[in-house]
Amino acid sequence: MQYVSLAGTALGAYGSYQEGEYQKDYGRYTVAQTEQDIITKKAQIERQTGLAEAVAQEDIKRALQSGAEEEAAFREAAKITEGANMLAIARSGIIMKGSPLLVMNDIAKKAEQEELEMRYQTEVRASDIEYQKELNIQDIEYGAEVDYAGMRRGGQAALTAGEQAASAAKLRTTGTLLQGAGMFYDKKPKIKRRKPMMRKT
Repeated sequence: MQYVSLAGTALGAYGSYQEGEYQKDYGRYTVAQTEQDIITKKAQIERQTGLAEAVAQEDIKRALQSGAEEEAAFREAAKITEGANMLAIARSGIIMKGSPLLVMNDIAKKAEQEELEMRYQTEVRASDIEYQKELNIQDIEYGAEVDYAGMRRGGQAALTAGEQAASAAKLRTTGTLLQGAGMFYDKKPKIKRRKPMMRKT
């Protein structure tokens, strides 16, 4: 019966030890899985930032194209207006010198300035798109870094808990085996020594 009791104690201790090892292995698995999840998330973030880059470049292209078209249309309209003014002045018999010429030159300069302003505003719009894109990508990447750190903390916490559980299980296992051995030793039958008989003389 004592051997059965000791075997049961040993089996219980082994079960406790195995449970501790399982917890440690699970912690290691969690860390490995976390790193795999981070790799997957990084790939998603790269796709996301790549898409943001592509969209921004397309928006910049459209803004520049639209600005160039507006500038070309304005230039064409300015030429038509200048030609119409010159024709009207010629028909009126005014000689193109002095004040009329100065007026025409002034109109041409203002048209050129407006054209340059349109070009500048187009470049500003393109620059704003680029700047906003950079901010968006920074936000995405910063948020991802925060997520990575949280995921790693979670994985490390699982590993630490598993290692602590394994360590506690080893202590319990050792204690249980020592206790069982002690009980077995205490229950061993003690051999009583017979007192030597004194011979009568």
